[in-house]
Amino acid sequence: MISEPELVGDDGEPPRGENPPGRWSRGDADPADPPDTISAGPGPLRAPIRAWLWALGGALTASALWAGGLYAYEPGDPDLGGYRASRDLCADAELKALTAEYGPVSLRTPTGRERPSLDHAACWFEFRGAPPENGAEPVAGSGSLSYVRHRKTDPGPQFEATVAMENHTGADDPEMVRVDGLGERAYFVWAQGYDVPVLHVLDGQSVLSMSAEPPRPPSGELDRAEVAGARTLMVADMKALMRKLQS
Repeated sequence: MISEPELVGDDGEPPRGENPPGRWSRGDADPADPPDTISAGPGPLRAPIRAWLWALGGALTASALWAGGLYAYEPGDPDLGGYRASRDLCADAELKALTAEYGPVSLRTPTGRERPSLDHAACWFEFRGAPPENGAEPVAGSGSLSYVRHRKTDPGPQFEATVAMENHTGADDPEMVRVDGLGERAYFVWAQGYDVPVLHVLDGQSVLSMSAEPPRPPSGELDRAEVAGARTLMVADMKALMRKLQS
């Protein structure tokens, strides 16, 4: 039986390029070298570098696809529920219920500003009040309106906390009473030291508030029936204002 010829050179050494057992090529790291030292030989480094480049390319491609997916599925602007911006909240708020009870409004002061993230409008007003009795002038009534339309973020998660902070005037939290059938959530909030509450409403991306203090008699005291009546009037006028802002 004839064995396969051994590939050896004329001098008995293996051909160049072959590594006999126990020898190191120029491309291998010498065992005596420090661990972070890499030989400059061409052969053994090519495959690791090519594999590293492929791995880097795959990682970059995955990152690009991931970022593209985020961009493709990024949510758009929220639904504003049909609410528009208000250029003059005093004109939008007719206050028919309040003026029928407390007399016409003698002073209206609107303000507002529109920004990319939200729109805000406000109105301050005063009631003329009933005619003087016995020569004593009543203390004029007054009120305010605020309307914020959030165009980017959801005001819902912080609504109750924001309302409580806005009406916080003493050591204790203000009293908050839920109002059913008005927007998504609504509260009458009594700040400490005030007789008449403020009405706060959340409806989707819109947050509205209203305060209305009836004209006071010369004594300056309001009875409970008058305060309760003011709440009913405020709800009626708030509903009318919300319909107007959605028209």
